[in-house]
Amino acid sequence: MAVRSLATGLALSFAGTTLAVFALVGSTLYFTLDREVKQQDDLDIVLISRHTRRLAQELHTQQDVREHAERLTSQVRGNPALSMEILGAGGAQLVEHNTAGVADAVFPQAALARRLPSSQRITEGDVVEWRNARGVPVRGLATEAALTDGTPVTIVIARDMTDRWLLLDRYRERLYAFGLAGMLLAFLMSWLLARESLRPLREMAARAATITV
Repeated sequence: MAVRSLATGLALSFAGTTLAVFALVGSTLYFTLDREVKQQDDLDIVLISRHTRRLAQELHTQQDVREHAERLTSQVRGNPALSMEILGAGGAQLVEHNTAGVADAVFPQAALARRLPSSQRITEGDVVEWRNARGVPVRGLATEAALTDGTPVTIVIARDMTDRWLLLDRYRERLYAFGLAGMLLAFLMSWLLARESLRPLREMAARAATITV
């Protein structure tokens, strides 16, 4: 019984160590993927914002912005997670594309709170993150652009991060499954190995039990 308990204890120790290693490696991979996904999305937002601002600065009036809406929104077309809104000097909406998924009382106020002036370079550090009233995770930014007549307009680029969250959720579930499977496999193999290694001890214990004085 003591030998069996020793084999089980060794197997549990190996299984616990394996689980700890899986947890450490899995957590590192998960947070690395999360960071890389956000960096790539932030870079896309920054590049789209820069290009859209350059296009807007080539236009003369707010009416030109409305007339060239298709050209401006082409920067976010093709990706259903991306949205664009361009506001006039008084806050009136001039251009809108695909904002229904992220729009609420918060949009675009969260981005407007850190609106960039038209002369400031747009970087990844300018991207902000928020959740709308429905709990949808969003990342985006707002920047001003000066039309050739001097009128300022505000460009808001946002990305619905729901697909990224689902991707990370699936990845995390796989890590849990692999960790559990690895722990069970380590326990079974360790138990079999320990049991085989302790066979001489069991035989000695059995022979000793037959000795009488």
